[in-house]
Amino acid sequence: RVALILDNSVEWAALSYGANAIGAAYTAMYTHQHGSEWAYILGDSTPSLLAVANTTVLDKLVDNLPSDAASWPNCGILLLGDEAANKLPPEGVEVHAWGDFVAAGRASENEFEIADDPFALNTLIYTSGTTGNPKGVMLTNWNTLSNILCVQSAFKIYVGDKNAAFLPWAHSFGSTFDLHWMIRCGVHINLISDLTKIADECIEIKPAVLLAVPRVWNKFYDRVNSQFEAATGVKKILIGKAKKHASRRIAKAGVECDAVPASGFFDKLYDKLVWSKVRARFGGNIRFCMSGAAALSPDVAAFIQQVGFSCYEGYGLTETAPLVAANGWSGPGKSKLRCVGLVANGVKVTIDTDAWDDPDRPDEGEIIVHGPNVMKGYWNNEAATKEVIIEPGVFRTGDLGKLDKDGYLSITGRVKSQFKLENGKYVSPAPLEENLKLSPLVEQAVLDGKDMLRTYLIIHPNMEAMKAAMKGAGVDTSGSDADICGRQSTKDWL
Repeated sequence: RVALILDNSVEWAALSYGANAIGAAYTAMYTHQHGSEWAYILGDSTPSLLAVANTTVLDKLVDNLPSDAASWPNCGILLLGDEAANKLPPEGVEVHAWGDFVAAGRASENEFEIADDPFALNTLIYTSGTTGNPKGVMLTNWNTLSNILCVQSAFKIYVGDKNAAFLPWAHSFGSTFDLHWMIRCGVHINLISDLTKIADECIEIKPAVLLAVPRVWNKFYDRVNSQFEAATGVKKILIGKAKKHASRRIAKAGVECDAVPASGFFDKLYDKLVWSKVRARFGGNIRFCMSGAAALSPDVAAFIQQVGFSCYEGYGLTETAPLVAANGWSGPGKSKLRCVGLVANGVKVTIDTDAWDDPDRPDEGEIIVHGPNVMKGYWNNEAATKEVIIEPGVFRTGDLGKLDKDGYLSITGRVKSQFKLENGKYVSPAPLEENLKLSPLVEQAVLDGKDMLRTYLIIHPNMEAMKAAMKGAGVDTSGSDADICGRQSTKDWL
């Protein structure tokens, strides 16, 4: 096995594909993770080689890993970047420079045949569980490839297209779809250098496809709408007309999620004056977008459609490589808002209603996934594997959901996060939390009442947006963030 502590990069891709080519699996970690998490993952996965992004990462490793050489990868550390190491690992653990490593590889004879076992271990992805240590999800080559085969011919994506990649490849959504799928389709992968400059860099890249998480779409929605609301005079009138024409056009077409081109003189005029300028912020060349990793608000999804982007929400888990269901893959006119679409080709979903006892929602239950995308199990954790793997290829997701009569899947919550009020009614926190996060003032929200007398809501505010709104209302914003949040005047304003 090969371990990576790198951000998205050419080296990340080269090392992961190089490992797979010789029959090794890779384990990727984030450069911003806590050192103790690195130590646990490295101790559990026992890689032969570890590649690190820079001396800062190596320094943190030295501070967190045991000081005996036996606890370190036996082939040593591969150090990227131009700087020499500051802190060194224990004696006997070599540090290899990236340039020397590449040169040695080019000079050596090809000693390996390309590994081509579809059921060989491809990657170990460690999930960040809410309690306990992370679990290593064992995904095979076929787990990942089955996902890609499902979507590769369903979306308009062509050789020579460009994408703007910023989803972390250490996550299954990013690696499967923003890396492997793009490479298989011959897409030019462009790495976003700064998450705060996605729109700026998209103007230069002009991507044909954009994959993102709801947090990115929410910020896009908030930013554009705040500018619309601040408009005055003729500009405000034009925005109102553009919204009206877009809504009418989409309603007439009778489709959801799919972009509907402007038609008619005035519709095209308002599209050019308003919506085309919004699309230009992402390069003006986007053919479709995808959203995953969390629920996308229907209001945000409908707005993206108004803008003129086809945006398809999907659902999956690391344990399913990750795709289970998605809008868009089944063709134009077959996507729906307020759900995650049809189950992926080759995958079957059943609903275990025995896992859920709410009489008001008898058609809901735990989502069970059957298919070639289901993981082999959790690395070195047979007990956890037995809890979720019913039989090979059948996985208990822990998510609540339902299938409608047409086969569209909706996610309604998590089995373990539901709680019952004193009146006997069940509460599913996830939809409420996602609605709260639509507010530009809310960064994160957690609702909980399980085994408690009362229901509690914890909000992590967007301090920048909150301070701006408070200043506009004449509320005191002096002091630290903690001072502001603890002040009675802030609570009264909220």
